[in-house]
Order: sequence, then structure tokens, then C-alpha cells
Amino acid sequence: MNKLFRRISPFTLVELLVVIAIIAILASLLLPALNKARSKAQTIQCVSNLRNLNTGLLSYTESHESYLPGCSESENTFPPNYRTNWSGLLIYEGHVRSGKELTCPGIPQWGAYCWENAYTMTTEKAREFLGNSGTVLWHMAYGGYGLNYFVQGRNSRTYPRMRIDQIRQPSVKIAIGDSRRSDISGKPSASAVLGPGKSDGTGDGFGGAPFGWHMHTVNILFFDGHAASFTGPDTTAGLFMAWTRRQKTFAYSDTQSADESGWWLR
Repeated sequence: MNKLFRRISPFTLVELLVVIAIIAILASLLLPALNKARSKAQTIQCVSNLRNLNTGLLSYTESHESYLPGCSESENTFPPNYRTNWSGLLIYEGHVRSGKELTCPGIPQWGAYCWENAYTMTTEKAREFLGNSGTVLWHMAYGGYGLNYFVQGRNSRTYPRMRIDQIRQPSVKIAIGDSRRSDISGKPSASAVLGPGKSDGTGDGFGGAPFGWHMHTVNILFFDGHAASFTGPDTTAGLFMAWTRRQKTFAYSDTQSADESGWWLR
């Protein structure tokens, strides 16, 4: 009987530390694989979003004599005195019904500026806001997707607003892609526009820069409707955006103008 009820000795401190160390090692081995799987899932969802946006963009052009929406709020004014960017127009007019499709699935993990305002937007909420609460549907600027800068001239550019049937070689002309601008209030911020920069990696004077919100992969929709992923170095945001400037898809060289690059819509 005494043997049956003999007190079992607890783990020693050393044994507990060994177990904790083993668990920590296993977790460190599994974490990269889990992050990679999450990134892959986000990339797949992002590509799906872009294809849905292609449908929304085509629906918009069918309703507007083949014209594409302007990129930013200053280029999209409509009665009585409303303004919004291209994605705001898509959701306000019902070409896209949910802000989830207008928000890159990788952007929440960055704690990016105001991304929730884009993610939770719906056609009904957009119409209610513009009808009762304000005149500028600013919420849609922060979903993580930017429209090609050259669909309508900005700043010193003099291009007229583009019709989708004017775009030559649509299979190599960027329509929409993951885009980032400078930080706001100390947080990374999405950009509603996407533009080229010099291939030496300097500046992004034409709007937002291509950026991999899901780890280090940036997704792009082309005007022919196909989407592609570009994987760059797993490094800082600044170095990643500099890397995109060295890729032919996203940049122009010092020996050519932006109008001669793959971004040019003529």
C-alpha cells in the first residue's frame, strides 16, 4: 500500500528550463514556415482582390463611356459637391460592393494608417456618408492599392483623362498594384496612386511606390486583366521600394523619360 501511495517528486527547476528551451527552439523553427504560409495565403487573396477590381474597373468604364476614373480626390468631382479617389468611386457606384476587396490582406499586420476605414467600407456606407456626413470620401485612400498615375495627368503632367480602349499593349501596362507612400503619424501609409521612379532607386515623384504589404511580394494587375507577383528582398521598406525601382516593370532609367517606360499609356 505504501508503494501505491508513494509521493511522486515534481519536476526540478532544471528540468522545467530544459522543457521551456526545447519548446522555444521548436517554435523558432516553425515560425518562419508559418510566416511563409501566411504570406502565401495573403498573396493568393490579394491576387483574387485585384482580379475582382479588374471586373469593377471594367464595369466603371462601361458606365462612363470607356473612361477610367481619376486617381485622386481632386480628379473625381461629382454633384452636388462630392469628391473621392478611384476606389471610392468604384465602391460608391456599386462596381465593388465591399471594402475588403479594396484592401490588401497584408496591410493590417503593418498597423498601417487608417486601413480599417477602407476595409469596413461598403457601398451603402459610402452613400450614407456622402449623403449625410461629408463631401469627401477620404476613407478609400488607405486600402493598400494604387491606380496607375498616368490614367489622368497630375501636377505638371498634361495628359487628358484616359479611356480604357486607348491603352496600347495592355498586357505590359500596369493598372492597379500594392502601393505605399510616406508614413503618416509615424505609421506606414497606403497610397491611392502608383507611379514610376528612376531605376537608380531614388525618389517616387510620381506618387506611391510599389510595395510588398505581404512580406516581400508586391502584386500587380495589368490592363489586360492578368495579375502577377514580384518577390523582392526580405529587408526594410525603404530598401524594398528601392529594389522595385531597379525592375523594368516599375521604373524608368536615367536615359529615358517616364513617358518612354512601361508605364506610358500611349
